Amino acid sequence: MKLTLLLAFILLLPAMALADSSALILTGVAGSPEHAEKFTKWTEGTRKALVDKFGFSADRVIVLSDKKTAQAEIKAAFVTLKQQLKAGDTFFLFFIGHGSGEGEYKFNISGPDFTAEDYSKLLSTLTV
Repeated sequence: MKLTLLLAFILLLPAMALADSSALILTGVAGSPEHAEKFTKWTEGTRKALVDKFGFSADRVIVLSDKKTAQAEIKAAFVTLKQQLKAGDTFFLFFIGHGSGEGEYKFNISGPDFTAEDYSKLLSTLTV
């Protein structure tokens, strides 16, 4: 009986440890129907794994895709995250899409792209 409880605790520990975690999944511009299909599949799979397998609360997984992945929406998501996260919380940021490394590092979104420096500034606003 003790062994069963210990095993159950060990198996549930990752889900319990991540229950208060937050995630932002950014799906950039696909560029082709084939990539759009892949990006949609990867985005949905990532969200599902976070919630179903790792125990994230569904309301703490923000997904921005298609036209919603633009500068204004990304900034708004970081405002939400800033209000949601507390010191010691865990935060995951996922980029699904294309980027460029010529000159400045960028992730391709709808409208003007953010640079790596822009994302660094957004991340620095979070308390984790």
